[in-house]
Amino acid sequence: MFGRVVSVAGAAGLALAFGVSSASAGALHGTCISPTPACSDNGSITPVDSDSPAFGWISSPNSGTANFLLDVLIPNNISGASSESITITGLNTTNTSVTPLKTFSTTAWTSGSLESYLGISSTPNNPISAFLTDPHPSTQTFDSRATGYYDYVFDFGDVTFGPNTDPTFSTSFAFPEGTIITAFTESQSCKKGVCTDKYTSTASSSALIIDTPASVPEPSPLLVLAGGLLGLGYLLRRRAS
Repeated sequence: MFGRVVSVAGAAGLALAFGVSSASAGALHGTCISPTPACSDNGSITPVDSDSPAFGWISSPNSGTANFLLDVLIPNNISGASSESITITGLNTTNTSVTPLKTFSTTAWTSGSLESYLGISSTPNNPISAFLTDPHPSTQTFDSRATGYYDYVFDFGDVTFGPNTDPTFSTSFAFPEGTIITAFTESQSCKKGVCTDKYTSTASSSALIIDTPASVPEPSPLLVLAGGLLGLGYLLRRRAS
């Protein structure tokens, strides 16, 4: 288990996971891919009417190569939230199928920013309130008992952003209601022999939240009985006439 040790060495560990790449993006934006009903970054977290969505990411500007890290945030009050087995398949990614061995930390993320929790510095900044409690659709809109998240980190290796090469993802795993999918990229910039890592994230407004589809209500037994009695009465009147 990573435990809290990761918070001390998190930046170095994530840098090794991401590797070295050639360019960085200004921000990441999530979108849904068919057959999942259409959704995109609209200035707030977008509820997705599917618990196993197909989705993708574009960068702004939509170009450049970077290592891609997908984060799945599962509400911490869900039974088994810290021990799920999730496989996600990527298209236009170096690693095509990724299953994390464990959550990023055995301690849930419950305060501060996601970047601080991961032990990195990234822009835009993502405070937990933007995902958990903000007035726009957020996890507590669908799951009022959640107070944070367990984070599953998927390292998909290098991706090259562009109209025909943006990374897309799919899974058969059924995400619990209130789950958020977000992402980071990492690139390395070198100047005069000094290289630094740059992490880019989604703005909190562009993450996707999973809202399970509303079930079609079944007819009330009393309504079914009333309908049957009305039908029987109609037949009896026809026979008597």
